[in-house]
Amino acid sequence: MNGFRPLGPIRPYFAVLALTLSLAACERAAPSAAAPAEPAAPPDLAQGPVAATLSADGRTLAVGVAERSLEEGAAEFFNQRADKFDKVAILAQGKRDDVYQALVRAEAASDPKRDGGRCRDGREVVLRHLEFNLGSMSMTSNQDLESCLRRIRVVAQRRSADGGFEYDLEKTDDDGSTSPIYLRYDGKDYVRAAAH
Repeated sequence: MNGFRPLGPIRPYFAVLALTLSLAACERAAPSAAAPAEPAAPPDLAQGPVAATLSADGRTLAVGVAERSLEEGAAEFFNQRADKFDKVAILAQGKRDDVYQALVRAEAASDPKRDGGRCRDGREVVLRHLEFNLGSMSMTSNQDLESCLRRIRVVAQRRSADGGFEYDLEKTDDDGSTSPIYLRYDGKDYVRAAAH
């Protein structure tokens, strides 16, 4: 036989080597397992030119921009159920053309003598949407929520991905029955003020 020997014992060695190399190549080519991405924080829509200011005695609130503002006493703002503001915050604001918008949240201790004492152990919470039109110098104000522990209760508040707000509410009627209410503010409705 011309000096050739069978390659029987070498063939399995090459097969094992080829398999090892191909597995190593697969391991190098495979992307590493990335940690799950954190959800993006909703945009902060509270920043901008609209400001909310309380008087020193806490009885008057002014909301607006330099050219136009709304000034209102706590009794009027809370529909005679409180006479002093405890907390005020602008939750969202924006501007479209000459119109500024703001979503204002105000809180106060409930007057125990109002509404037959239904809110004596609660807090007044008001959400109000304001618009200031600098072109016509007009202003609109919508009271979206008037809440207290035993009238309408804020059960949960969430921020949506667009920066808006969602509220789960529970309304209690005079007979003691309750019903759920859902309130949503879309973040896209509060457009950022354009730089001028």
